[in-house]
Amino acid sequence: MAQRSIEDIFLDGEAVARYRFSHAWGSLEAGRVFGNRMELRAGLRSGGQSVEREIGDPGLPEISGEGYGGLTMRYSFDSRDRSVLWQSGTLARIEYFRGVEALGAVDSYDRLEGVVATTVPFSDNVLYLRASGGASFGSDLPVYDTFTLGGPVSLPGLNLGELRGPRTGTPRRPTCSGLRTSATCSARRCTRACRCPRPT
Repeated sequence: MAQRSIEDIFLDGEAVARYRFSHAWGSLEAGRVFGNRMELRAGLRSGGQSVEREIGDPGLPEISGEGYGGLTMRYSFDSRDRSVLWQSGTLARIEYFRGVEALGAVDSYDRLEGVVATTVPFSDNVLYLRASGGASFGSDLPVYDTFTLGGPVSLPGLNLGELRGPRTGTPRRPTCSGLRTSATCSARRCTRACRCPRPT
């Protein structure tokens, strides 16, 4: 698997640098399906990561290339009646990664992330409830694995990916949709979020 992305780093709400994140790794997984709703998978992952500065103060750090690897575990539960605009059911996904030096990681660390979404039908309407979060259990996450918040999906008052940190929590208040009504209200928070330090 290979991915590239361009991301801004913020300080006090202002973009101070732009980085190119590059990821490439291979994985080996095994899993089991329980009925037609649950799936559990576990495996190994190994590859490399790089974080290169495209725009910004020369004093800001870069990662020209370092190893990446560890153990993975994923759990999913899906009882939705359809994948888009479902009217009933629940979707839950949890992913855990542990960096392991023997598989290429520079340091050992833990990263857990999950999301759950469900519906509450009433009359001709459907109430959507969603929450997501993540934690590192006190370990130091490398910058390419930190959690981010900001943008239209999370904390729309902030720039895309403005908040970065080792923990995140995004509870979302109900979204109501139906044949004749449509209203959305959301409130989100980020715990122990961090922004880019000032260059020295």
